[in-house]
Amino acid sequence: MKKVAIFVEGHTEAAFVRKLVIHVAGARGVNFISEVQHGGVFVQHYHDHSPGNDLEVLIANCCNDAAVLTFIRERYEKLAAAGYSSVLGLRDLYPLTHQELPALEAGMQTRVPDGDVPVQLVVAVAEVEAWFIEEVTHFTRIDPLLDDESVQVATGYSLSSRLAESLPHPAETLHQAYQVAGMAWRKTSSQVARTVSSLDFGFMLQDARKHSQSMDLFLCHLEEAFQ
Repeated sequence: MKKVAIFVEGHTEAAFVRKLVIHVAGARGVNFISEVQHGGVFVQHYHDHSPGNDLEVLIANCCNDAAVLTFIRERYEKLAAAGYSSVLGLRDLYPLTHQELPALEAGMQTRVPDGDVPVQLVVAVAEVEAWFIEEVTHFTRIDPLLDDESVQVATGYSLSSRLAESLPHPAETLHQAYQVAGMAWRKTSSQVARTVSSLDFGFMLQDARKHSQSMDLFLCHLEEAFQ
């Protein structure tokens, strides 16, 4: 069984990555291990186990964007000893600016653990919500009022521009868009479940990734890890 560990910064990313893994894995079964960090200690929330599945994926919620690489470094040797073949890390750029991205990525690379198990780090530009925005078809599934024209009036951003990576604070843009239909985006559990369940992951894999370098990079690393 191939084992892959994915460290993310928060609940939104954890919920999204779980659904994404299912779609990328396709017909291959996946056993999930879900962990959440509390006070520097990871607590296991659940562990799916079906003997016939081909993949095991650990999703570790670090509850802090700056802590993703720190916890990868802390746990790297144990993950390698436990038979993990790949480690991925995902964090947002925000609240840093686009101009600070090169320095952030360069600094992260100097701290990547050196060993036989590859570690791939991806910074979602500027937040993973930009990836949700690039899945332009999900808006009207949430509510028919959320068409391109209404969203543009509310946010100043046109969904058809396909430039969500240029947004300085995508989560706020998503909130402003949802407000058209009297909804909100404040990353509550129910809001995360609503949005993630509305995403068309096939569309993300085939179309949306073409308009987001950071999304495409993460998907490429995930696809490679599952080979």
